[in-house]
Amino acid sequence: MARALSRGWLALALGALLVALAPAVGPLGLARRAAADPAVPVADVAVVSGIRVVHVAGTPREMGVALGRALGPEIDLLYRRYLCLFVPLPSERAALTAQARSMLKYIPEDYREEMEGLAAGSGLAFDQILFANCFLDLKRAPLCSTFTAAGPATADGGLIFGRNLDFPSLGVAHEHSLVTVYRPTGKKPFLTLGWPGFVGALSGMNADGLALAVMNVFLEEETPEGTPYTLLFRQILETCSTTDEAIALMRAARRTVGNNLMVCDPRPSSALIEFSAVKCDVRRPVDDLLYATNHFRVGPSLSKATCWRYPILKRELARRRGALDVVGAQEVLAAVGQWKLNIQAMVFRPQERDLWAAFGEPPASKRPYVHLPAELLWGPAPAPPAARQHGKLSEPL
Repeated sequence: MARALSRGWLALALGALLVALAPAVGPLGLARRAAADPAVPVADVAVVSGIRVVHVAGTPREMGVALGRALGPEIDLLYRRYLCLFVPLPSERAALTAQARSMLKYIPEDYREEMEGLAAGSGLAFDQILFANCFLDLKRAPLCSTFTAAGPATADGGLIFGRNLDFPSLGVAHEHSLVTVYRPTGKKPFLTLGWPGFVGALSGMNADGLALAVMNVFLEEETPEGTPYTLLFRQILETCSTTDEAIALMRAARRTVGNNLMVCDPRPSSALIEFSAVKCDVRRPVDDLLYATNHFRVGPSLSKATCWRYPILKRELARRRGALDVVGAQEVLAAVGQWKLNIQAMVFRPQERDLWAAFGEPPASKRPYVHLPAELLWGPAPAPPAARQHGKLSEPL
């Protein structure tokens, strides 16, 4: 099996690449560009208790152009001042960009069109946008924790999905997280918790209540001959309604690297998909609990290591069995957040289609959570941007 993908701490760059794409510069350049072509849709940006929520709708290209217009100055700043800092040699950047280009044939046309729109709207070169959206397959870094609890394991008999995203902030990434709610033409509405300029999904939920989150698994079989994994996860959000459908999509996909993917739906049904370029196994809940970090636990694995977080998840969830609620889920995440690496924390309630998010100075899991109710996420689309000042940040009424 080819092992052409490079690893190392430079992987942090994508976290920051995809991260620093936000408020440092702000979307004020949008107003100038929008005036030149008012027919193109514009992303609607609001701030809810410090959490940015962006709504965008349309065809792939329309959504890309709208997001590029709204966040272009930030995307440019990130590429020049952050990604180039972590990959300082032009020769290395050229080599990694060539690898990203080799993955283009495995990227669905819709996502290529959205990236083209992002480039057009932001003013960046297409190769820069492509590099940003393939980077996580080329440089490996995130270290995360997830769990699901359902039925008798929770206080109300419902479904709770907790997730920490642990990724080096380098003093930048933690300041630029946002929630993006997409309404793609002909597909399911969905949201991601990520950063401007990032087409794929690391954590997200769709309007049917299907939710997912990824945890990197290292030292497993890899190949660059496949679809970037964050785009596979976006496909799940746009096209699947159930955990079983997500499993089928992942089994049929051309996969690139080792990862754990936690998936759950409102039935309730949960699964941990352990996959690499050559395997795709599934782990199901035991006693209505399922939890994971960064290691395979089904079948053969090249890495037999484990981590300190896994037994803590087991202990903290067992202690709260039958009484776990949103607050308890936040406490579990705080117990396993990796301090300065913990830049996002979230709790999904797939049956209610809402979530709690904590962004900001790490560890995010020890910060106050902001509730994003279903009506804010999935209710009527925001007023047409033409009726408001283009690109203006505002508190929703």
